[in-house]
Amino acid sequence: MEQIRESVPYIVVESTLESALLWVAVLAFLRWSNPPSPRIREVLFLFVLLAPVTLATFFHMLPSVFSPLPLIIAQPVGRLIDLWIPASAPLLWLFLVTGVLAGASFLVFLWRQRKQWLQARSDWQSQQLDPSPLHSRCDGLLQVLAARACVHVPRLVLTDGKNAGSLAFVPCGYIFVPQALAAQLDDEELQALLAHEVAHIVRWDGLLDTLSRGCCSLMLFNPIAYLALARFHRERELATDDRAIKLGCSRLALASCLLRAYRLTRSRAYAGVTELLGCENALEERVQRMISPPEYKEPSRRAWLVVGMFAAAVMVVMGILI
Repeated sequence: MEQIRESVPYIVVESTLESALLWVAVLAFLRWSNPPSPRIREVLFLFVLLAPVTLATFFHMLPSVFSPLPLIIAQPVGRLIDLWIPASAPLLWLFLVTGVLAGASFLVFLWRQRKQWLQARSDWQSQQLDPSPLHSRCDGLLQVLAARACVHVPRLVLTDGKNAGSLAFVPCGYIFVPQALAAQLDDEELQALLAHEVAHIVRWDGLLDTLSRGCCSLMLFNPIAYLALARFHRERELATDDRAIKLGCSRLALASCLLRAYRLTRSRAYAGVTELLGCENALEERVQRMISPPEYKEPSRRAWLVVGMFAAAVMVVMGILI
């Protein structure tokens, strides 16, 4: 307990400095390389969220494991932090309280995820007893899409708008579809909507979303974490759209579905559909990409190698400085 109390201020300060360094480095790398694929961009912004928390926590909570590493010999910034933090007892307590609040925020987030999962299972079981025609229609399309994606058929839950989107931490997840929206869609548009949600499950976006939001909760004192989370969500939706197209849905049908969902949010204040829209400020870009698809290839091994070398170089620099 004493080690945790002493480590919290260092974790707070160092993770903030590391996220600032990562944010600048990632933006500079994207400006230099200009990768056309959203998959590369989402990985880099996820890296901005995960690395500061894991590095700062591991280096302070497990010093016996990391102390032999040569990267922590210099650490000029780290030594400055060592001199600055103990100099002020009020700051020490401020950082300690901030760390405790961050941990509590993360626990609340996990509790909400568990509650949503249990509610989804309950709703799915109740709807299985008396499936509606709309439920049967969606379920038939889901079976086709799941066969194309080589995954288990997701469990469909028709909602009244309180929940929308997908939820998956295992290969078989849940898909929430608002009834008011699904009733307005033809078969092609409904297939596009379901293909997008199946793509989320195939890409394990539920787990990645939990990790990203959890790290953002642990850095609630850090505005850069919220910027990185917003950019990650934006690129994630673009990458998921591309994966949905590979599952066989029509680009124009997906664009039409997005516009119908957006119109429903404006006309009826249908809050649940906003989760299907993803990052709403990226809606125009998503629709434009469906109408005029960009001409680019999927990231090659060489591209991922460059991204990996960049991430490794940044980690080495942070290990030396901080």
